[in-house]
Amino acid sequence: MKEWFSAQELADLKLPDIPSIKMGLIKKSDKESWKCRDCEGRGGGKK
Repeated sequence: MKEWFSAQELADLKLPDIPSIKMGLIKKSDKESWKCRDCEGRGGGKK
């Protein structure tokens, strides 16, 4: 099983109590201070 998921990957899983839209998931993760790491490769961002 993967250790890290992108916001889109988590949204696509449609888990209960987790937003199914990428932006909603990002807002929830920021609000609740979820752990994240820098993305590798072009574009950067968080994962």
